[in-house]
Amino acid sequence: MVRMATTHNDVVQAERQHAKMVNLELQDKVRNMSLCLEDQEKIIVRGMTRFAQLTYLANTTIDSILRQRRDVEAVMNPFNTPREVQSFIVYDKELIEDMKDVMAKAKKEYVP
Repeated sequence: MVRMATTHNDVVQAERQHAKMVNLELQDKVRNMSLCLEDQEKIIVRGMTRFAQLTYLANTTIDSILRQRRDVEAVMNPFNTPREVQSFIVYDKELIEDMKDVMAKAKKEYVP
């Protein structure tokens, strides 16, 4: 039978060693979490940048279409314009309104 000589100092030393290991593990976990948070922040910033770019593109497209439609409507004769052209103008108006609604909803949901 092997007798283990454990003294109070041995127990305290073992507990200190264990506490150091636990502390190092926790520090490592905190460091990893910090890195993950930094990565998430970069992803969010990239997403917000892309959203801003898409918003700009959508808004400039809407403005361009509205200008072009006003020009077309200014020269259109309502009495001899083909029905297909009139239908397209109505479709275009509805599409632009839908785009504006989607952009407003996206802005409300996405922008802090």
